[in-house]
Order: sequence, then structure tokens, then C-alpha cells
Amino acid sequence: MAKILIGPVTRENTPMAVEVSLANKVISDAKIMGRHMRGFEYMLAGLVPSDAPYFTERICGICSTAHTYASCLALEDATTHDLTKNGVLIRNIIFLGDLLQNHLRHFYLLSVPDYVHLAEEPPWLPRYTFRDRLPSAVTKRITANYFKAFEVSRDAHTLSANFGGRTPHTWSIQPGGATVQPTGEKIMRALANLRLVKEFVTGAYREDLLALVEAYPEYSEYGSRPHNYISFGLVRDPDKPSEPFLPGGAVLEGQKEAVEVTAISESIEHSWYSAAKEVEEGPFYHRSPEPDRQKPGAYSFIKAVRYKGKACEGGPIARAVLHGGYQGGNAVWNRHLARQWEAERAVELMERWINQLQENQPSYVQWESPEAGKGQGLFDAMRGPLGHWVEIAGGKIKNYTVVTPSVWNMGTRVGAENLSPLEEALIGTPIEDVENPVEIGRVVRSFDPCTACAVHVITPTRKLEPFRIV
Repeated sequence: MAKILIGPVTRENTPMAVEVSLANKVISDAKIMGRHMRGFEYMLAGLVPSDAPYFTERICGICSTAHTYASCLALEDATTHDLTKNGVLIRNIIFLGDLLQNHLRHFYLLSVPDYVHLAEEPPWLPRYTFRDRLPSAVTKRITANYFKAFEVSRDAHTLSANFGGRTPHTWSIQPGGATVQPTGEKIMRALANLRLVKEFVTGAYREDLLALVEAYPEYSEYGSRPHNYISFGLVRDPDKPSEPFLPGGAVLEGQKEAVEVTAISESIEHSWYSAAKEVEEGPFYHRSPEPDRQKPGAYSFIKAVRYKGKACEGGPIARAVLHGGYQGGNAVWNRHLARQWEAERAVELMERWINQLQENQPSYVQWESPEAGKGQGLFDAMRGPLGHWVEIAGGKIKNYTVVTPSVWNMGTRVGAENLSPLEEALIGTPIEDVENPVEIGRVVRSFDPCTACAVHVITPTRKLEPFRIV
């Protein structure tokens, strides 16, 4: 049985490694390996609680707003703090601007080179070889939009910075709301930026994606997995700040249900950590386990998160199933189509919410850090469910736990057969040319992976080979 190891996998947010086993040139087993450990939970212990949003948003530069939003929710939960409508609106607008730049960069910068021969020169060379199926006119158009997408994603980031002070790593989102007050100038500038983004999202993005779907129809089947999904809900309701605007939920074997946080478990059985217990059940108000790079049977710093024992996928496709009435497949193109669909919905919501901002209404209510308490912030980031749990004692952070979407999507297996969603999705994928396994990257990138978030640095004791066939 042949094995292919690709490490690092490029064009994803922080390189990871993938090892697949082949039987008759079809993937029969897969392992996703996060090889870098960052330790944000350890850094946070002993800090004052108000530091948490600033630290956690630096877990990732592509989805930083999601972390600071979730961190603020956790701190506010520890004190049952109320928010103003303006504060929720601004938070939502900042986050959705970040979501839009992420979705655009994911499709054009990270995914398009898997299907389109952009140019025969670096940085697009060297690359795996594959047969280009697109008419030259379509290739030319997508190539032009590839470069245009950089400008449009910048416009989305500018929109977020307009209310966040900067991006990534916004200053404005704080426990208590948002510290930037809306003005007529900021509102008009935001609407102008949004018009540019909306035109591209509803036009070029949709058109280019559909062209690739038509040219590579087999990816409407490749990358499929069981229909198990989870979401904590997308943004907060400006009129009911304690509730998600789009409620969360779980889908197990096609049946929808409300999420029970206590039914979430986190296993380190095959992860490079050591602890007295191999499985913890949520809520996760506990100290993170100690890293152990030599642990037998382990292959990743990413942990394994399960809901009622099942591997559940998060992200745009989960939200489409829960809120868009989507009932189709969950292969490679389904994930991309759900992401584009969500981008259009995000533009609509932002337009509505920007116009609801009130210049003369407060956006921030002073938040007082508690001497002791516990809080959880459950929030859907770009890639799926994000959970922050904080325990405060003596006015300082005692324990802090982060469970990110990429832990849900690309963690380790539990036991021998309970694989993560990405590992499940790879199995059954045929590899046309083992010397150019482009199919692996196409399936992997459909999840929009982010190992920077997933493993939260270590120097390996051996040289890591970028690609080999055994």
C-alpha cells in the first residue's frame, strides 16, 4: 500500500502536513498533522482578564476579529454584562468585513491555483501539473479577478478598520461593546467600501466559481463525508444582544437539534499532549494539557473534538444547512458554493446594519473585571464553531481554553476509526497521478484550514520532508 506525505501543505493559513494511504490509487486512510504548537492558553494564565481579547485575536491574522469577539463574549458572560444596540451592530460589521476578506482570499489566493494555470512563472511555479480544462477566455478572466480580489479583500478589511481602528487585530471590540463611536463620515465611508465588495461578490466571485464547478464536475462528489454539522450561531442579534442573530445548532445524520455544550468532548488520544484524562467534556474550564512531542501513537498537536461522539463539520456549509435550507451534498464544490452564498448574505446584512447605526447613541458600556468568575463565549468564526472559556480567580485569569473551528474540522481521530471531518473527506478520493496528487490539496483547501488557530513553536528533532511517496 503506497503512502503520500505532503508537508507542508501550502496555500492554507499556516502550513500543516497530510499523510494518505492509497489502495489502487484511491485514498483509503488519511492523517492531518498540525506540527507547530503555540501555547496561547499558557500565555494567558496569570494575566488580567481584559488582556484576553488582545492576546487571543493574535492566534490568527486571517480571522482575528472572531477571536476577540468570542473572548469578549466569555468575559461578559462571567459578569452578565449588557450591551447597547450600537455596540452589537459595530461588532457585527467589523466581523463580517473580516469574514468577507477571508472568503475572497480563500477562493482566489488559496484555491484557484489548484484549478487554473495562472502564469508560467513564480510564485505560481513550481506546482503540481494538471490538465487545464478552461477555455482561454475564462482563464484570462479568472486571472484578472485573482488580482482584483486582492483589492476587494482590502476594501473589506478597510471597512472593518473603519470601525475597529485597525485590522487585523482590531482595537475597538472590547468587553462592554465597541469603543469607536459611529459618525456620519464613518457610515458613508463604510457604505462606499461595501458597494465595491458587493459588486465583486455577487458578480465575479459567483461567475468564476460556477465556471470551475462546470469544468471540474467530479468535485461535486470528491470530498464527501457523513452529514454531521455543528454551529454556535453567527454574530449577535442587535435587538437581543445575548442571542445569536442566526442561531446555532447541530445536525447528526441529517437530523437537526440544539447544541448541548456538555455533550462536546475533547480528546488528546492521538495528539502530542499528556494529561491524566484522555477525554475532557465541556464546558472546558480547565488547564490545557502539557505538550509531549514523543507521545506514542500521536501524530498532531491538534486535538480531537466531538459532539455526542461524532465528528461534526463546521463552517459555511454547516450554516447553510441550518439556516439556508440547504439539503445537497458536502463535497468540495458544496463547501465553496456555501462560502460564496454566505458572502452574499454577509453583504446584505452589513448594508442593513450600517444603515441602522445611530450617531447619538452609545456603543460602549463600561465593563468591570470581576474578582472571580467563569464565562464562555460561543461564536461562529469563518470556518465554524469557536469556543472561548475563561476562569477568573483573584482578579486574574486562572485558566483559559480555546476550541477553534479547525480543531473541529481537522483534528485527530478518536480510537482507530472515528476520524476528523477532513480525514473522512479525503477517504475515497481517487489520485490520477501519484507524482502530482493535486486532488489532495483540492479536498484539503475546500475546508479553508487554519492550523495557526488549531494548534495554538517547536523545533522538530528531525528534518521534515516536504513530499514523498513510500
